[in-house]
Amino acid sequence: MHRPIPPSSDHWVAEYTGLLRRQACAAAEEHVAEARALGGRLRAGGATPSRVVAGAAAALTALTRGRRVRLRDAIAADGVLRPALLAAFDALAPGSAGADGARDPASRWAELEERSRRFDELLAHARDPIFCVRLDTRELVYVTPAAAARYGLDLDELRREGIAGMLARIHPEDRARVEATYTRGPDGRNPTAETGEVEYRLRVADGSYRWFNSHRVWVRDAAGRPRYMIGQVRDVHAQRQATEHLREALAYVEGLLKALPDTLFRVRRDGLLLDFKPAPDFVPYAAPAEFLGRNILEVLPAPVSERILAVIRDAVDHGRTETIEYELAYPDQDRVFEARAARCAPDEALVIVRDPTDRRRAEATVRASEERLRMVLDATADGVWDYHVPTDTLHFSPSWLRLLGLEPADVEPRLRSWVDRLHPDDRAAALSALQAHLRGDTPAYRAEFRMRTAADEWKWILARGRVVERDACNEAVRVVGTHTDIGAQKQTEEALRASEEQYRLLVEHQTDMVCRTDPEGRLLFVSPSYCDTFGVSEAELLGRPFIPLVHEEDRAAVEAGWNRTFAPPYASEVVERALTRHGWRWQAWHNKAVLAADGQVTAVVGVGRDIHAQKLAELELERYRQELERRVAERTRELADLNRRLEAELAERREAQAALRRARDELEARVAARTAELLASEERWRSLVTTAPDFIMLLDLDGTIRYLNRASRGLEVEDNLGTHLTLHAFPEFAPRISACLEEVARTGRFVEFEMAGLRPDASTAWYACRVGPFRQDGRIVALTCIATDITDRKRAEQELERHREQLEERVRERTAQLVAVNAQLQEELARRARIEAELRNSEQMFRTLAETVPAAIVIAQGERIRFANGMTAQVVGRPIEEVLRTPPWEFVHPEMRAVVRARALDPDPAPSGPARYELRVLRPDGTDRWLDFSVARIELEGQPAALAVALDATARKAAAAKERQHLDQLAHVGRVSVVGELAAGVAHDLAQPVSAILYYAKGALARPDTRAATSEHVRTVLERIARQSERAAEIIRRLKDFVRRAEPRRTPQQLAGLVAEAVHLAEPLSRAKRAPIAVSAADELPLVTVDPIQIEQVLINLLQNAIEAVEGLPPEHRRITVRVHAPTPTEVCVSVTDHGPGVSPAVRPNLFTSFCTTKPDRLGVGLSMARSIIEAHDGRLWLEDTPAGPTTFTFALPVEPAPTAVEER
Repeated sequence: MHRPIPPSSDHWVAEYTGLLRRQACAAAEEHVAEARALGGRLRAGGATPSRVVAGAAAALTALTRGRRVRLRDAIAADGVLRPALLAAFDALAPGSAGADGARDPASRWAELEERSRRFDELLAHARDPIFCVRLDTRELVYVTPAAAARYGLDLDELRREGIAGMLARIHPEDRARVEATYTRGPDGRNPTAETGEVEYRLRVADGSYRWFNSHRVWVRDAAGRPRYMIGQVRDVHAQRQATEHLREALAYVEGLLKALPDTLFRVRRDGLLLDFKPAPDFVPYAAPAEFLGRNILEVLPAPVSERILAVIRDAVDHGRTETIEYELAYPDQDRVFEARAARCAPDEALVIVRDPTDRRRAEATVRASEERLRMVLDATADGVWDYHVPTDTLHFSPSWLRLLGLEPADVEPRLRSWVDRLHPDDRAAALSALQAHLRGDTPAYRAEFRMRTAADEWKWILARGRVVERDACNEAVRVVGTHTDIGAQKQTEEALRASEEQYRLLVEHQTDMVCRTDPEGRLLFVSPSYCDTFGVSEAELLGRPFIPLVHEEDRAAVEAGWNRTFAPPYASEVVERALTRHGWRWQAWHNKAVLAADGQVTAVVGVGRDIHAQKLAELELERYRQELERRVAERTRELADLNRRLEAELAERREAQAALRRARDELEARVAARTAELLASEERWRSLVTTAPDFIMLLDLDGTIRYLNRASRGLEVEDNLGTHLTLHAFPEFAPRISACLEEVARTGRFVEFEMAGLRPDASTAWYACRVGPFRQDGRIVALTCIATDITDRKRAEQELERHREQLEERVRERTAQLVAVNAQLQEELARRARIEAELRNSEQMFRTLAETVPAAIVIAQGERIRFANGMTAQVVGRPIEEVLRTPPWEFVHPEMRAVVRARALDPDPAPSGPARYELRVLRPDGTDRWLDFSVARIELEGQPAALAVALDATARKAAAAKERQHLDQLAHVGRVSVVGELAAGVAHDLAQPVSAILYYAKGALARPDTRAATSEHVRTVLERIARQSERAAEIIRRLKDFVRRAEPRRTPQQLAGLVAEAVHLAEPLSRAKRAPIAVSAADELPLVTVDPIQIEQVLINLLQNAIEAVEGLPPEHRRITVRVHAPTPTEVCVSVTDHGPGVSPAVRPNLFTSFCTTKPDRLGVGLSMARSIIEAHDGRLWLEDTPAGPTTFTFALPVEPAPTAVEER
């Protein structure tokens, strides 16, 4: 069946076929562009080329199945394509038509197959892959051989995998987007558009992903539904990489400009300032609003601006970078700037300005410091090393080489040179310590090891070092340290270790208790015997005070002895009762203080012994002694009375005996003279003798009694006559009696003796006998004996003898005690001699130390300086002789002189510890110097004195003033930045009073027109306008007071008032963020001495952080609380609490360091500046640790009066 060919399709089929033939080997981009242009022309002509492509696709589908199918078979198989293909390809080549306009069907099919062959050849030589997919079955109908080369895959494998395999190779992030094109077009499930593009990443043969661009055309059926999709794929990987590189380059340039620490100016060739990018810490010569849009000649001084303009013109005209250095006079100081100009446009230059003033000053300071360090290193005996980790370069100082006896040529500047000289036993530990510090595990490097010297000897070395430079990854770059010879120290440590071991063994095995305590009385060491005595383990005793173990009645005495240990001679002995495991027992303790190098007591060592039995015996002996003394006193009184009576009686008896002797002598004389008469008058004589109170006997020369008077007191005279005298005495007296009788008989002299015998009543009687010769005719014919009874006297003498023996015994005991006391005194004298020698050595050491330390040392007593070292003369700038004769306060600045003199003459003793002051000394040349004084009370020659040590603090005071100035500048910048953030809220607050003023003013202006205005109405309106003006002025005043840059001035303030002021300033921001602030303040808070502007800045910074922390929460949870309280009498605290997400653990360690922030638009200096301000006020700022709770920032300020001229620290 033949159908006529539409005239409109004849020309475009031939044109399209010729175009495909011409573009068989052309670039894919040009082919696609021209194909799109052709399609546009076809659509403009009313044709549908999709029918042509669909017919070709049917034939190509058959080719992919391995069989050659002619187009006519494809046409016959598809009823939709048949009319379209016949209409499209029915036109034969020119000149082949018959005269009637009809063709032979065979020739038409031949022509169609020829065109199909040429179309196949065209697709086979196309550079970009072309594919055809059936949408209902998602079957890959056809793909050109170029796909194998483009994807790096085998064509058969690609055909086997089909669309599913291709989708599996697409990147997971792009797969869903690509797969959607097979189910719906770009306009929905039933697309109306004919073409579409999609870019995706596809995995090629080497496993990598490449970017491809697919241009797709949908072939529709008669109902207009998409049936086939034909697409062309282009490799756009290089283009995407170039685009990505360009984007990264732009981001890099933007980041570089943001991170550039210099200031950028964009200037026109004629000097007009167009743009300005400031550096973080750059202070412009004028405000940006004053110089942007103006000529540089109008902004900067004439000489400087002309030089800069000449450099800018040279840079623009010649296209090279020009450099200039100039100086500008700022209000506080002159600053130097470096500027570099480069052409950035035909008539513009980019000027980079850097302020090297601080850097150059710092470099000068560093050079001076390095010079001092070099001098110190040359003078010290320690070896210095410098290790550069990335290059493994290790530099050694000359002192290091001298330490090991090496020459520079003997050591290679590598770490291996040091490692090779380490002792094998110490190498691992030394390297491990170094690696740990390089990793940042330790704050400093410290190790002890042995190193081999040039003489092959091992020397003990102490290595210390610290990382001084790290890179951006926190890796160590440079380490600097020293090596110190500690050989002598090691020997001393070894000796101490051996001594300590001996001491430990001695302590552990002795029965006495040993303990060591700190100055507060807490136990630091106890011996095993100590633990055994008290029945408590060592762990339970250590760290506890020993006083609770002492009996309450003995604690006062023990504490007094303990206090004596802290004063010379730093020893004490106490006897106490302690609660042991056997109950209360008596113990004797000897305590000795352990002194540090500065003379301070660092510990107390005590040795104790159980003297319970001895103490009980002493107490018992004391009781016996007291009882004996009592009885001795009583007996002494009795004996004294008896002795007085005996002495009186003896006196009487001695008088009687004297009288008796006189009478006896007289009697003997009379008897001798009148013997004859007496013998004649025997009766008279016997009567006289009988009445005598004494025994009168007449004895033979051998001692036989021939006569005895009647004074025998119970003796029968007749019974005793004819007996020997010795029979009436105890046997021990017989030899004495016989000797006396023989002596009288031989010499004729009177002899006296005493004897004792028994009375008839068996009692003992003592007699004093006087024997004399009895002469007759001048010849001794008998002996006379007069015996006096002295029994009572003898008894008294015996009692006195007994008392004398007791007294001698007591004297011997007292003598023994005195000998022991004398021995103790000798020991005390020896100990005092040793202490005096130690004191002399200590005095010599003190004098040597005083003359060598770099501090002024003064001992003052009253108005006189008793001692001053050489540094004192240097500090005050006067000779030492003048210093010693000048009152101490004469050196002090006149402003402080009265206070110093009052303190020096204050009779009240100083506190237990040294007092610290800051004084200003006036030198003769008119300059003054600040000194840090430390004063302590001492005794000198029994009188109170003051020992003062002073260090020069002039440089520190200047540095502190400069630091405070920098802190004030930084605080001012922080307040300005805070005002910028509060500007919106402030503008809102200002809008209300300004609107009210405008309303009242308009109302007042309208009143005269109505003629209803009265003076009262006008007054009311004006008062309302005045109130609103005052309200606006108050807002502006608060803002101006907060922003103004004034000198810090500390005055007594109530923190509650400052908190209220800060909350009022932050109220616009909190109201805008819907974050209410609640304030609670305690009553009657003490005053604090602060700068109110700086404290308000700290409060606003904390409030601003709290508001931003709760910004992301629901409005009902945005709560901020400010609490003012005084937890202790010495400080007042302010706590700012928010219920936000809190501070992450990663940020917490660096929270108060500079440039630590979690906000991309912030610098991170707020909390660092706040802490600096609080610490400058001697306060503290910290983050309270409340896990899973609210975030609370608290700062505390001391309750102190403002510092005076002489500030006691």
